[in-house]
Amino acid sequence: MADEQRSPSRSSNQLMRNVAFAHQWAAQRQLSLVRVGVAIVDASRGASGLRAHVAAFKRLLKPDVCGHLGVVSYERVADLLDLHDEGGLASWVRSRLAATRR
Repeated sequence: MADEQRSPSRSSNQLMRNVAFAHQWAAQRQLSLVRVGVAIVDASRGASGLRAHVAAFKRLLKPDVCGHLGVVSYERVADLLDLHDEGGLASWVRSRLAATRR
């Protein structure tokens, strides 16, 4: 097996655990659909590398699972929370993002 095919699986233990835990959680609740999102700070130095890592990891998954894993920015999470949040979580996410940029 080529290194580019092996390396993502060796360094993807956390992603695999998160996907497995999400599927287990859904199965316990008799839910048929599971989605797993990897949240990132788009402005971070490692954002593009993490996006590439998730893309490589997805290529190792079965076709019926890989479409249920994606990357979302915290900026987008905050925008989505604005639509539904009444407790100030969107503001908190934005304040944490601002703190990381200082």
